[in-house]
Amino acid sequence: MKLKLYRFSLLMALIAMVFIAEASILSANISADFQPVNSKIQKRATPKYVIFNNMDAISDSAYYIPIQQMPEYKDDFISLSFSNSTFETYKITDFDLAIFPIGDNALNTATDSKLVNVIISKIKEMIDAGKKVIIFSRRALWYAFNTDPLADGGKDPSTILFLSNTLGIQYLSTFSIAVTQGLNTTYSGFVAKGTAKDPIGVGNNKPCNIKVGNDILMPNRFGTIQQ
Repeated sequence: MKLKLYRFSLLMALIAMVFIAEASILSANISADFQPVNSKIQKRATPKYVIFNNMDAISDSAYYIPIQQMPEYKDDFISLSFSNSTFETYKITDFDLAIFPIGDNALNTATDSKLVNVIISKIKEMIDAGKKVIIFSRRALWYAFNTDPLADGGKDPSTILFLSNTLGIQYLSTFSIAVTQGLNTTYSGFVAKGTAKDPIGVGNNKPCNIKVGNDILMPNRFGTIQQ
């Protein structure tokens, strides 16, 4: 198993990551399992912050629900689907902060085949308007940079430009993080390093596949490691 290591000048907005050539847009759209069916979003007084809840099954349970337990923040947040209905009701720049937990989707995934609303387009709208974004992603870098033919759908030129130039992500090296023999897999530890002056990473080092005191991130916590 190989892992490509990248330098994060912005730590990809929380390591998970803070695109549009029509010929290379993914043909698959955001999973219908998490989209409202023929539902019309009812607009209310616009909160400051939005979190999109239909691109990763854990979006609400991992992010929105805990925020709702915080009295100082809960009234400032709204949880919405990344869908045409939402953007018929709100402009994304109505919000000061947009949180994109995109799960296993590529950054150039669209809400439908008409490519009206694309994840990376909305991210760029926010940045161009001087607003803030946080991106949580498991496979955005894989789609953009991996040479596996299965990743070709995510290799939109503007996506790669955004990751390389805007976020400053650079390929450094390839190394092994796991060896499988029969039914046994041995994992090798490694450290994800935050950039020293980045406001999110602040130079923090995150151990992966190893335990250091109470700080641990084991494989398969949110999904399987691709072999």
